Amino acid sequence: MDTSRPSGSVNNEPYVYIKNTLAELEAIHQNHQLAELNISLELKHAGDAHQGAVWHRKVKVVQSNTSLLQRFLRLFTTEGRKQRRQHREAAALFRGQLWALLQTEKAPYSLKKQVIQAVENDVLPFLKESECKTIISSKDTILSNPKERKIIREAAGFLKKELAGLLSRLPQVTLEDSREVLKAYYQLIILSPELLPDEHKAHEAVSKLGKHFRNTRQAVGFTDLKDTIALSVLHDIREKLSLEEYQQLTKRIGNVFTYPYSPRQRALRNALNLIFNNGLGSSSVQGHPRELVSARDLALLKDSYQGLFFRYSRVHRLEENLLADGCAVAARISRLPSELRTLDLDRVTQDFQQYESLRRTLSAANQDQDQEFKALEARCKTHRALIAEGRAALLHVQLNQGRRWELNLLLEGIGKANIYGTDAEHNQQMFKKLLDLAQLRGPQVDLAQLDWIIAQNKKANRHPNVAIEGAGPTGLMLAFTQFQEGANVSVFEKRSTAYNRLQVVRLDPKWMDMLKFYLGEHYYDLFGENGQAGKGMVRTDGLGERQAKLSLTGWKRL
Repeated sequence: MDTSRPSGSVNNEPYVYIKNTLAELEAIHQNHQLAELNISLELKHAGDAHQGAVWHRKVKVVQSNTSLLQRFLRLFTTEGRKQRRQHREAAALFRGQLWALLQTEKAPYSLKKQVIQAVENDVLPFLKESECKTIISSKDTILSNPKERKIIREAAGFLKKELAGLLSRLPQVTLEDSREVLKAYYQLIILSPELLPDEHKAHEAVSKLGKHFRNTRQAVGFTDLKDTIALSVLHDIREKLSLEEYQQLTKRIGNVFTYPYSPRQRALRNALNLIFNNGLGSSSVQGHPRELVSARDLALLKDSYQGLFFRYSRVHRLEENLLADGCAVAARISRLPSELRTLDLDRVTQDFQQYESLRRTLSAANQDQDQEFKALEARCKTHRALIAEGRAALLHVQLNQGRRWELNLLLEGIGKANIYGTDAEHNQQMFKKLLDLAQLRGPQVDLAQLDWIIAQNKKANRHPNVAIEGAGPTGLMLAFTQFQEGANVSVFEKRSTAYNRLQVVRLDPKWMDMLKFYLGEHYYDLFGENGQAGKGMVRTDGLGERQAKLSLTGWKRL
């Protein structure tokens, strides 16, 4: 059947005709009366019977006024048999028109939805029971747009191709190995769950993966992976659809927080709760990227409201938390020197490079006598003081409010913060400057941070003696922080730096932020830069990894 835009119908508007016909059938149905269909317009050309003929004829709705006895007697008359044949022909024609409408991508969404509702309300008795079941079970696919159907086709093809192979590799399958299969699985669960009925082998496969990861003590990791993937799939769908298309999808799915929960509702509920729990719960200990609320997450919640959930109060509370944390950051950075906000980082970089070059070429005597060098040295000292204070403020934010929000979203919260005596726009500019300061590198930046740490130690009111047992990552980080707070620190390690232990030290993202601050250029020796691994590596999820035998040697050298 040709499902392109039909031609040859009255005013070339078959959808208006279908809509009017459905309205007449619904009116008769509501009055608890019977309706019959008759063909009201014959074919224009004989050849139309092969191409698009279904749209060259119309049916009209006739309210049946005959009694049950009259309908029974008509079974035995020639005229009665003729009328029944005409009714069957008209019903077949209208069925064909409905199927053509449901299959074409150009039919209005609202009209397709009206047809499905008519089927669900039993307004179309001339449809076979099997046809009604097919339409109802396929309504997600019918109402989907071309972009959704493309995702569905690709996901179904990938799942069919890769699922068996993944299961055949058990028990050697890792969490990362299962990522792409789970992504395709959740794309189908969200967009077209009728393609994955309860008995489908994909559900059994996910259950087997869950059992495998429970047996290997990775059950929590597998649950986190599923929820994270479901959320990323929802993000991808939102970005590929227009706002109107996405809201049509969410309204079609309905509230995912109502019982009983279907597999689709459970997946979406867990995905949305991931955002709510991150923004409304206690701050993340690790600051893992998946535990931070992003601007994307907040926009997704707002676009999903009134579709996937109806309680905007949770979104409002999340926005209130963002504003509160934005105010806390604004209050912190408003105390920074105003010169920092207007600091020209290009000029700073140029001064640092020129200073390092002259320091290497001029003798000590010439450095004392060269007025230009002394002026440059004074400027660099001022730069270093501003940079160290700014980077310290940024680290404070990363270790506190940065455990809940991505920094770009926190920047929005700072812009909305109303702190007495401060300017919101200036606070935003200051925070952007702090983010830019984090990208500075070089000997002068390292010296700035070292001077700042020593200055903090000297400013402390008390200087207790602190002994730290063990020069591993935790011991060395504790030494830095205790010294910064004013302690006189001694670190004791019974093993030599040649100690060989083939274990991997894994450091969470907030540890990595602290290491970048305290170690300066040595951080890049340990973990590489620009995606290139050093003696260790920074994973795509922000975690740092390093072999313990190398880590101990490298960090002892510091």
